[in-house]
Amino acid sequence: QCEYLGLLLDSVAMEVTITEKRKRILLAMIGGMLDRGHATRKSMHELQGKLSWVGMIVRGGRVFLRGIINAVTRTRRLRRNKVQIDIDDELEEDLKWWQARLLDMEAQGSRLWLTEADFTVLTTKSDASGHLGWGLVIGDTIHWSKWSPPEVLDNDMVLKELTPILYMCETMGEQLRGKIVRVGMDNAGAVFDVLKGDTPTAKSRRLLKRIAHAQAEFNFDLLAVHVDREKNKLSDVLTRFIVLDEVQAELPEGWRVGDEASVATSPWRLSPDSLKVSTMRLERRTSPRATQRRGSGTSPSSAISACSARRKDGQCASTTSSSRRGVASGACGSASGRSPTTSRLSQLWRTK
Repeated sequence: QCEYLGLLLDSVAMEVTITEKRKRILLAMIGGMLDRGHATRKSMHELQGKLSWVGMIVRGGRVFLRGIINAVTRTRRLRRNKVQIDIDDELEEDLKWWQARLLDMEAQGSRLWLTEADFTVLTTKSDASGHLGWGLVIGDTIHWSKWSPPEVLDNDMVLKELTPILYMCETMGEQLRGKIVRVGMDNAGAVFDVLKGDTPTAKSRRLLKRIAHAQAEFNFDLLAVHVDREKNKLSDVLTRFIVLDEVQAELPEGWRVGDEASVATSPWRLSPDSLKVSTMRLERRTSPRATQRRGSGTSPSSAISACSARRKDGQCASTTSSSRRGVASGACGSASGRSPTTSRLSQLWRTK
């Protein structure tokens, strides 16, 4: 273990976390501000700097800095450092989130990704339409929903692009636990905001905070990558299709959608006024020839396809090469090998 400016680098656990000393200092500063209900500009600015430094290793930390940053910015023209800043609702929420996270930082640090390390990457793709709905493809399962009339009138496209990601994080948390989740989107602004962990609008920031809560609870990393619209056709058609045959047209050979009876409904809602979320497991077309090729030891594709991406030898569309180009790699089958049919399905999520 090695300490560096309040951070603890652990080469055994392969993570970076916060030292106990730094944690106690931050908790004392936050607790004092919450107890008093106000703080000086100087102390708030100092807290902003300290949390910005440790926030780079705390999942979701960036979006919960926005209240502190806004409070300091509003008093920037007042040169006196002793100007009092009242703790408003947003600032109180952010301070309490940091307080809770610092008290529960056990095994919640940032990963150390070494070049030769193996790690599990879950690859998914999503899309949203401004006035129709949103779609999500993860493994061999598709999810979609339509916008309610009030949601159609909302012009915040980042909020709409974040909706399927939030749905995934809040409904599949146990499946995402401890994983690296890579989401492909064709909206560059949404990709930038997810990677930055912050967004200018309050409503989109609310969604990022809910995503941060899920990351803290289930301990997973979320990466966003930009994909060309031509490589995101299945998610795109889920935002606007009328009949299931339109989805079938975008599936690779060997896979098909089920009938209307196979469509399930999720209880998740973005808001009380939101419309239902539908979900369906894709079905594999079976034939004696395909079964013979697949063999008896290969199970069907799981609901969330996991790939053990090896940076060293480039197996499974290595993250090293793909992420540097800013694209999402393909979803893979089990570590024991993929059937040709499963390989064809992975073409849905392969980009370049």
